[in-house]
Amino acid sequence: MPTAITTCIACSTEAPVVMYGATELCICPTCGLGWLHPMPTNQERAEHYAKQYGLQNDILGNSIQAQMRRWSRLPEQLSLIADIQTLKPAPASVLDVGCDMGNFLDEIRRYGYSVAGVEPSESARSQAHQIGLQVFSSIKELCDDTNTLYDVVTMHHVLEHVDNPVVTLTELHSLMAPGGLLLLRVPDFSCFWSKLFKEKWIWFQPENHSYHFTLRSLLQVVQKAGFEIRKATSQRPNNYRTMKAQMLSSHSFSHSMNVTQSFKRAVSPYYQFVTGIELYILAQKTS
Repeated sequence: MPTAITTCIACSTEAPVVMYGATELCICPTCGLGWLHPMPTNQERAEHYAKQYGLQNDILGNSIQAQMRRWSRLPEQLSLIADIQTLKPAPASVLDVGCDMGNFLDEIRRYGYSVAGVEPSESARSQAHQIGLQVFSSIKELCDDTNTLYDVVTMHHVLEHVDNPVVTLTELHSLMAPGGLLLLRVPDFSCFWSKLFKEKWIWFQPENHSYHFTLRSLLQVVQKAGFEIRKATSQRPNNYRTMKAQMLSSHSFSHSMNVTQSFKRAVSPYYQFVTGIELYILAQKTS
């Protein structure tokens, strides 16, 4: 059965159940964390993501669409890699949790880093394995298979999907070398656009996201897992370079799309650039 949780995992406050559009949420009155009520079961999650990745495979089975996806994300990935190079120069080990098909890992290993990933989707892991990446199905499988301690752990829009963020981050803390860095990004549930659009906001996706973080709640979750905060900010992930790359990829491959697809591709980068606000946390394992 789905689990009904009414106690905040960040600050232990009892939270009321509210209707957010057609979705039942608990929203903590102290730290602002939101979460689904009730939580989906592991089986429901597995079935949902199997369906989602089946749809993604249908789309990305077309090599043109796959290239568009890679091109549009490259500027953002290069920006993240530049941050990591400054903080932990190569050679260092990088673990990307929720690595999808491994595009980020494939890019950063070109800069001299040793890499590994965690990805629950079998089809996405298969794509990553085809380009020679070591990708595990779960954190547990990773723990059972290797004794590696990682210098950098990245989670790009992943923590909002998991069953218990504190437990997940605590597990990752145990896999990190002393002084290891956590780079974490999640949608900003407390941003202006979220408050304006409410359930219509671009990143309010209850079918995908179990948790909805404010900055205060995210800081508390990260600290409960044993990390010390080094940087915390609200930002646009889809920076100008990413928006331009999305537009370029759409233009380059427009001949393969119909008019409706072309229009959606043209408009989407602007909407996402304006409304898609995220929280970015840089934290460190100090013990």
